[in-house]
Amino acid sequence: MRPALLALLYSTAIAWWAFLPPRWTFFITPDWEDLIALLIFLVTGALIVWITRAYHWTLRSLRAEQESRELLNRELVHRGRNTIAIAQSIVSQTLRADPSTANAINGRLRALLNTNETLTTSAPETDLLRQIIEAEVTPYGLERISLSGPPVALQPDLARTLALVIHELATNAAKYGSLSSVAGRLTINWSFANHAVALTWIECGGPSVRPPTKVGFGTTLIKSLQRSLSSVVELDFRPTGLVCNARFEVPSDRQTT
Repeated sequence: MRPALLALLYSTAIAWWAFLPPRWTFFITPDWEDLIALLIFLVTGALIVWITRAYHWTLRSLRAEQESRELLNRELVHRGRNTIAIAQSIVSQTLRADPSTANAINGRLRALLNTNETLTTSAPETDLLRQIIEAEVTPYGLERISLSGPPVALQPDLARTLALVIHELATNAAKYGSLSSVAGRLTINWSFANHAVALTWIECGGPSVRPPTKVGFGTTLIKSLQRSLSSVVELDFRPTGLVCNARFEVPSDRQTT
C-alpha cells in the first residue's frame, strides 16, 4: 500500500510540474479545468490503488484458505490411515483362527483407504476411474494388465463403491483367475456415453474358470453393490477366463472434458 500511494503522489506531482501551465514549475494559474483534470487524475489513481489492494488482499486470503484446506486434507488422510490400521488390527486379532477371512476384510479396508486418499488429494477434474483401477491392480503387475478408456471423474460414493467392486475382481483374479498365472493377462476397457460408463473386465491365459458352485462373499458383495450403484454388473465365467460387464451412470457435472 505504501509504495502505491507514494507512486501516486509522485505521479501527481510530475503531472502538476510538467503538464499544467505554467510548465516546469509548481506554480499554477487559477484555471478550474486544469485543477479538475488534476483532481480527476488523483482520484482515478487512488481508485486503481484501492482496486489493486483489494485484489492483493483477496489473493492472499485465497492462498491462506488453500493452505489451510491442504493442511486439513493431510490431517484427514493421516487420521484415516490410523483408523484403518486400528480396524485392521482389530480384525486380525478377532479372526486369528480364520486368517483368510481377516485378509479379505483387511483388503477391502485398504481399498476404501486408497480411494479416500485419492478423493482427498485429487482435483475434481481428475481421472478418478483410472486411478482407482490402477490402485487395485498395480500390486499384481501392470506389465500384464491393459487399461484403456477416456478420463472419467466420479462422485465420492460412486468411487468408493466401484473401488470395492474392482478390489473383489482383482482379488479373485489373483486367487483363481488370470492373475494367478504367469501367462495370464487382464484387459480392462471402459467407455463413456450418455452420462454412463460401460466397463469390461476380461481375463485370459489363466486357469480354466468354472462358475462357483456356491455364491462367495465377493460375488454377493458385487451383486449387492449393483443396487447402490444403480447399475448392471454381469459375471460371465468362460473357459478362457472371467468376463465382467458393468454399466453405471455418472452425473454429467462429474465428467471431465
